[in-house]
Amino acid sequence: MLQAALEWAAGVLAPKGLHVSGHDVWVARPDRSVALLHTAQGRRYVLKADAQAGGLTLEAEHARLLHGLGFPVALPGAHRAGPPSLLLRAFQEGRGLDASATPEQRQAVGRLLRALHDTGGGRSPPGEQSWAAWMLGWLQGVWHFWQAQLPAARHREAQLAEWFHRLEPLLAERGGHLILMDGRPEHFLIAGDRLELIDVAEVRAGDAWMDLAVIWLWEREVYPQVLAGYSPGVPERAVGERLLPFYAFLRALSAAEWCTDHGPAHLVAGFLREAEHLLDSQGNV
Repeated sequence: MLQAALEWAAGVLAPKGLHVSGHDVWVARPDRSVALLHTAQGRRYVLKADAQAGGLTLEAEHARLLHGLGFPVALPGAHRAGPPSLLLRAFQEGRGLDASATPEQRQAVGRLLRALHDTGGGRSPPGEQSWAAWMLGWLQGVWHFWQAQLPAARHREAQLAEWFHRLEPLLAERGGHLILMDGRPEHFLIAGDRLELIDVAEVRAGDAWMDLAVIWLWEREVYPQVLAGYSPGVPERAVGERLLPFYAFLRALSAAEWCTDHGPAHLVAGFLREAEHLLDSQGNV
C-alpha cells in the first residue's frame, strides 16, 4: 500500500516541478501508513494511506471546513477516496503541545479551543444518537475491555453505573459544540507564536469538555494554562468539574485499549491506573 501511495504522490507533485527524493516511514500498519516525503527542491510533505475506501475523506473534508472557518489548518494538497484512500499535505514545522510550551502558547491553545467550540455544528454522534446515549454506549464498551484486562474490576460495575446515573441528566443537555474529539496535545503544532491544527478527521458535534479532558489526560502540566486561555465562566467551570473526570475515564480506558492493540504497550498499565483513580474519586480530581 505504501509503495502505491508513494507513486501516486510522486505523480501529484511532478507537474508542480517537485520530485520526491526520499521518504521516512512514520506509521506502517496493514490498515494505515504515514510517511514524510522529501523533495529534491527542499520541500516536505506528509503522505497518508488508509486501506479502506474513504478512510481519509473525513480528514480532507474537515481540514477544508476548518480552514474555511478561519482556523489554522492546512488545506490538503491532494486527496483520493480509494481504496486505498490517500491524502497529501505540506509538512508543517512545529512541536506538539507539551511541557516545553510557554504559558502564552498554552493559553493560545485554550483560546483556539474556545473559538472552535463556540462555532457549533458538526457531525452528530454515530447513528444519530443523543450525546448521552453515545456516552453510555462508549462506557459499556470500555467496561467490557476493563473487565477483560482486570477481572477484579467486575465488582466496580454498580459504582460505575451510579456515576453515570448521576451525570446522565447533565449529559442529556450536552453535545452542541464543534469539537476536535481527537484533540491530543500532539495535534496542536506550535512554532513560536504560530499555532496549527493537524489530524482533524474526528471533528464533530459534541461537548467542549471532552476536548479539554483529552488535554488533561495526556499533558496535565499544561492544562491549567490551557484552561486559563479557554476562560470558562463560573457555571461553565462547575459543569466541567463534574464532566471532565468522566470523559477522562472514558478516554483513559480507550487509550489503554488502543495501546493494547497497537502499542506502545508500556502505557497500558498507567492508563488503567488512571481510570481506576478517576472512578474512585468520582470527580474529585
